[in-house]
Amino acid sequence: MRLFDLFKARNATQQDKNEKAEQLAKDMPQEVPDWLVYLNKRKKYGIDQKEMRKLVAKYPNRPYMDLIWAILQERSLKNTSKPGLYRNDQMYMADLLYDEEKYSDALRKYGYVCFIDLNVDGFGLAPGIIQIMNRCQKRAGLSDNEIKDILKQDFASYECARKKTDDKTISAIIAAMRKQRNEGKK
Repeated sequence: MRLFDLFKARNATQQDKNEKAEQLAKDMPQEVPDWLVYLNKRKKYGIDQKEMRKLVAKYPNRPYMDLIWAILQERSLKNTSKPGLYRNDQMYMADLLYDEEKYSDALRKYGYVCFIDLNVDGFGLAPGIIQIMNRCQKRAGLSDNEIKDILKQDFASYECARKKTDDKTISAIIAAMRKQRNEGKK
């Protein structure tokens, strides 16, 4: 083979590679949407990407967190007769508020999850939720007494049967938060 033929063959191979790379670049999405990145981090929400794509297309100017909230809210309303699923949806909504750095609102929603755990499901308090409530308290700059007042006001509005009085439920939550904070200091 002559030198010219070798050069021509090498250039053809490089040209093929360039064409393949250009085609791959065209086929790949140019930018991954923020909502998709968020949902991949929060797979536990169980939100279908197709459902989310439809909402984003229907409401392009709405923040994606609002759309995720709407999906969780709608799903929780469907799950009111299934306490475990309903509770999880409420917890996911609290996570969403936390991710948006709305710590006071997140604390309230996590308080509601604790209320469900102690009064509806009878599971007891989940240490992970207590831990994140402590983080919310610190970031929102709330005292234990302020949390008691907030939860007391919120709990009074809940219309459901209770296994414990609101005061006992609130005391159990605050005691668990204090215990976890004190254990963290050791």
